Amino acid sequence: MKKLKKILLFFTAIVMVLIISGIVYIKIKYPPEKVKEILISKMSEFLSREIEIKNVTVGFAGLKVEGLRISEKPTFKEGSFVEAKQFLIKPNLAALLKKEISINKIILVAPKINITRYKANSFNFSDLIVAQSTASAKKEKTEKSEPVGLPFAFVVSKLNITEGNIKFTDKIPQNLSTEIKNINVFLSGISLVKPFFVEASLDIVQKNINGFVSLKSSVDIKDQKLKIKEAIVLLNGAGLKISGDIEKFMEPEKLSFAIKIKDEKLLAEKLVKLFSIPKDLTISGSPTVDFDISGTVSKIHLYGKIDIKNVDVSFAKVFNKPKNTEAFLLADILIENLDTVKINDVSIGLDTLKIKTS
Repeated sequence: MKKLKKILLFFTAIVMVLIISGIVYIKIKYPPEKVKEILISKMSEFLSREIEIKNVTVGFAGLKVEGLRISEKPTFKEGSFVEAKQFLIKPNLAALLKKEISINKIILVAPKINITRYKANSFNFSDLIVAQSTASAKKEKTEKSEPVGLPFAFVVSKLNITEGNIKFTDKIPQNLSTEIKNINVFLSGISLVKPFFVEASLDIVQKNINGFVSLKSSVDIKDQKLKIKEAIVLLNGAGLKISGDIEKFMEPEKLSFAIKIKDEKLLAEKLVKLFSIPKDLTISGSPTVDFDISGTVSKIHLYGKIDIKNVDVSFAKVFNKPKNTEAFLLADILIENLDTVKINDVSIGLDTLKIKTS
């Protein structure tokens, strides 16, 4: 037993020496300034934009890039397209022995993306999509004519994005300019063959709307299944809770879903602030929402109930519905091919009055 322990310690020591030697060799062969120069050159060539990097570090922690900036096309005179305070890649060196390019963790700190939509309905990244499509076509042609080498599996165990920001500037008449702040994304156990976990949260700011979205879900790319364990959507403090399943999300013609929507801290007085309502109309209280949305793109089934028993509604001296008075909307609706609506049942109740149609 002691002899086995010694052998294991010996091999562990050898592996450690090899890893340290490899890192030292990489640092000597590729000093930070050289790595920085290579990154700037390759990224600039690929993106057709100016690239700035303040600092690059290569070591036991992996590759760390600080102060990354990508210009609008073609130079920084046009502004900044992408910025990031820090970008860190922690590789798993031992995985190379298994023909895997394995990364333990990717961390992106404070990324900022500026997206602009122009009047011609094009975006400031449209050129990148065209370039990528051309490159993909060339690659596909090359792959058909050239023999394929030994495949390498690409694995990323964890991805963290913190303090992200996306600013969307809209220059068309509708002006849907929006800013998404405090983007935090956590992906763990990322895999192409088994489910992995996704957690995200962000704030949305648009004109008079302040929104918050949080998501906890699992993604199975192989079987094309997305399970929403819990998603919270708050608009000006009025919220909904969403859960359910989406299948075949990469094949629109086969996509199917079963989503449940319920109220979550839903206050009527906050919800109505999202709409233009008459000054004499006052609404307050907590409505109850319980809706199921299921089906496919060609056949969407909506079934559920909105209960406003605990909501007070009054309009000048014409109408008054106090709290604890029965009031609800029940709907069973089928939407086919996005152009036909079948009303199986719509029921409206107010106190003792009930109306039903189909």
